[in-house]
Amino acid sequence: MPGTAAGESYRTDAYGNTVSDEATVWSPSGVPTGLGFLPGTNMSVAFGPSEFGYAAGRTQAVSYPGFGPPIQPHGFVWPGHGPLLTLPVPGLSYARSESYYHQTTDNGTVAGTAGRVGGPDLHYVWRCAFQQAYRPPVKAAVQRLRARGAAAVLHR
Repeated sequence: MPGTAAGESYRTDAYGNTVSDEATVWSPSGVPTGLGFLPGTNMSVAFGPSEFGYAAGRTQAVSYPGFGPPIQPHGFVWPGHGPLLTLPVPGLSYARSESYYHQTTDNGTVAGTAGRVGGPDLHYVWRCAFQQAYRPPVKAAVQRLRARGAAAVLHR
């Protein structure tokens, strides 16, 4: 999809307060597609989509309004359809890791950083990323989000 752009779209309530911030890709004709969130998160942003329309980015739980400090961010990949997926962090479970994905290529290579919660993060390259990608468990993610006082986004 040459000409596709990526970023984020804010949703507000009736009073103009931000209630979520969703990763979005725009087609060459300007049509937006919201990508959603990983389970237990309510903020996502997409970075540089590939020519095939794949996207990579970051999703996390934040407290609105004011956004607060980042809470355990997780990188996501999006193969152009379906829900957001994440990638394994070597040696760490989803619950004990954080990650940021900066770019994906048409052959499914993803560049980013990852590590234990709170860092330090190391640079990683995931090859054949869509073969490794998975949807994290909902129950643990939502429990973690609620324990931190952020509103859970359970759709998508």
